[in-house]
Amino acid sequence: MAKEVRTQFAGSILGRLWWVFGPFLQMGLYALVFGLILKSRPLVGGIEVPYVVYLCAGLLPWTVWSSFLARAPQLFIDNAHYIKKIRIPKFVFVVQSSAVAALPFLVTLPLFLGLAVILGAVPTFMGVLGYTVVTLTGLLLCMGIVMLLAYLNVFLRDVGQLVPFLVQVLFWSLPICYAQQNIAGGLKEVLQLNPFSGLVNLAHAAFIKGTLSSREDLLHVVAMISLSWLVGLFVAHRTDKWVVDEL
Repeated sequence: MAKEVRTQFAGSILGRLWWVFGPFLQMGLYALVFGLILKSRPLVGGIEVPYVVYLCAGLLPWTVWSSFLARAPQLFIDNAHYIKKIRIPKFVFVVQSSAVAALPFLVTLPLFLGLAVILGAVPTFMGVLGYTVVTLTGLLLCMGIVMLLAYLNVFLRDVGQLVPFLVQVLFWSLPICYAQQNIAGGLKEVLQLNPFSGLVNLAHAAFIKGTLSSREDLLHVVAMISLSWLVGLFVAHRTDKWVVDEL
């Protein structure tokens, strides 16, 4: 894991500080466009919240999940020298990559809490705890998807070219930059097909309301995690014996 972190910031002057600057620069851009220019006023459970808090509450977990997904296609390719020489379960690299993706969240969460307090949206202890659990639970969903993408890209390198586009599609179909109440009814049902939609709803509810009471979103998360693992494990089982030859 330490090697992956060093490689990620090789040649960078600021190094691990990009864990903080990257997400907050992105949040600042979206806050300018949607908060100041479009004057969005999001509601969570009937509660109007400062746009920046709503944005950050969804964007911070998404930064963790998307960075994990973005590394998926190269996961086995970048570790080919280990896979060829050592009999090690390939899932180890999936777990290692998930841990690296979670580190920036642990660094930026205290800064986000400070910002929320300044803006008058003080979360409860249980809210912060639930928010953290939701974010880490999202990594479970990502693991199934990452297994699928990592195996497929060994045999079909076009997968690596498609992933950045797919990550963007997933992001813009989530209620992160815009509020759910601004989505038309029919379109809202379509956007619920996004595997991360339940997680984002739970993240907003946890941080802003201090509750994970939405049974619909909980069931959505469980279903998506189960489906992603079933597909990921199926592909892994069917292709694992040929990975070394392809690498």
